[in-house]
Amino acid sequence: MDRNQKAVFLGGLLTVILLVLSGYIFVYFRSTSVVHCPDGTTHPKMDAAGFATEYTGYSVAVQAKLNEKGELTAELGIQKLQEMSEAIQQARLHMQSLADGYNACAVDPSEFNDARNRYQRMEDIARQINEISSHTPLKKEDGPLLKQLIDEYIQSSHSGSSKTSTP
Repeated sequence: MDRNQKAVFLGGLLTVILLVLSGYIFVYFRSTSVVHCPDGTTHPKMDAAGFATEYTGYSVAVQAKLNEKGELTAELGIQKLQEMSEAIQQARLHMQSLADGYNACAVDPSEFNDARNRYQRMEDIARQINEISSHTPLKKEDGPLLKQLIDEYIQSSHSGSSKTSTP
């Protein structure tokens, strides 16, 4: 390589490096952007998919576990497991629309925090269900407790989607 080729190569390499760095910086600032609401308030922009995943990840894992354990299906019944599955899906969709509404300033911070606390409670219930369903074999007293926890989870899901307005 002669001197001109080296200069062109280094210039091209520097350009590529600058473009990559610019892309990372753009993605970083875009992900940490701030929402400016018409009423003058500001809040961080929520990642709707990330928010929903954060608050339903454990529930989905529990759902898979409940479906694979035959003794639980017999104990709880297929209908209860289907209701649990629907509750998880309903909660996930509502959380995504909640975050979108929050980003659009249609959901105020107190509503958002109330809903987030409700979803955190649902995840706590899912952890309890997971812990109980891990008993092998399932203890006799675990069946009624599992039913109660699943009913509480389903009820929390229904109350969460009707209380908070969505855009």
